[in-house]
Amino acid sequence: MGFLETDFELGGCRYSSEDLNFSRRFLPWVIRRGDPSWLDKPRGALAIHWNSATTPSAVHLMDLASALSAVSQKIDVGESDKFEGKIRQLLRSCDGQYEEVFSEICIGAILSAMCATVGLEPPTGRGNAAGGRERNTDYVVQFSGEPVAQYVEVTTLNVDRLQSWSSAVQALVARFQREISRRQKSVNLEILATIDISRRFLGDGEVAKLVAKIVDGSSGDFTKKLGEGGVQLRWSPAPRFENLDAFRAGGTDDFAAGMGREGDILSFAGVHSSLVWNDAATDQVFRSLQNVLNSKLDQFQLREPYVLVIRPNDLIDVGLVKDLVVARIFANDKYRRLSALGLLKLPFSQQSGVQPRLELLTNPMATEPLTSGFIGSISN
Repeated sequence: MGFLETDFELGGCRYSSEDLNFSRRFLPWVIRRGDPSWLDKPRGALAIHWNSATTPSAVHLMDLASALSAVSQKIDVGESDKFEGKIRQLLRSCDGQYEEVFSEICIGAILSAMCATVGLEPPTGRGNAAGGRERNTDYVVQFSGEPVAQYVEVTTLNVDRLQSWSSAVQALVARFQREISRRQKSVNLEILATIDISRRFLGDGEVAKLVAKIVDGSSGDFTKKLGEGGVQLRWSPAPRFENLDAFRAGGTDDFAAGMGREGDILSFAGVHSSLVWNDAATDQVFRSLQNVLNSKLDQFQLREPYVLVIRPNDLIDVGLVKDLVVARIFANDKYRRLSALGLLKLPFSQQSGVQPRLELLTNPMATEPLTSGFIGSISN
């Protein structure tokens, strides 16, 4: 059972059964245009949603169908091969690459709502390293009555160290959940860690001592330093409610709670983790941002307005990126060819689906400023 066969419960969702039926017709059609063999043997990150019988995956696929439909209606007939190439890229991508292609499609849908036509993968004026065909950017748009076209590139912003941080914190969470559950206790535990911790930052002996404190029924905290950073743990007994009505009536300030009658809950380990931003994390984000900008601007050699839309890793504070762009990127003459930088977030919920949030930061020092039509359309 997967997307085409499951009877999904859409109560409370923004999408209706009509939307589901449209997506079930449209997605197979568009997938066949990109790679007919994919439907026989789904693979890549999209296959996880395609083969799933869960409502969140169905909502994601309806989001995808809506965005692809919007883009397909605004491209020129002569660019069908480029559209099909984008579909192939989507079908064959995994993990981070899938997120980047999905981000590109979401921006394509936003651009499609702004203007009459959207050009796909226009050349950038820069050949590849071997001197072959020109490299491309993602989109080009031009507004009626304006002689200037604007080029739009979409990418993601990641920090290698964040992957190590996530791995270290996930390992720490698993160790504490396992030990707390083994002792049949109900506890809420918060982990606040800086970007420089490692998987073995806390040894087995330290974890055992901490677990003994955590399960003794009282609240407490623990801090271990590592250079300018480290980790802080805060814990408290988890609240318990007999049923949902009791929870709604009483409420709680805790981030997690157990539910059931006294004795029903043998153990409950609610664990919440947060990245603590410090100077080291900020420096790593700035270096990654510079690397992305340098690479993309090196590829774009046209004297036309150029917008780079960046989707930061979900762990990266968008406000921090905004401050870095305004204070350190736009102030640098090296980046005057960058007309604007867009910050994209794609929050998702089962009820509302994906809700693109795009903030456009215009470069006051740009050599090729954006047109008023583009800025006005984005603002609307």
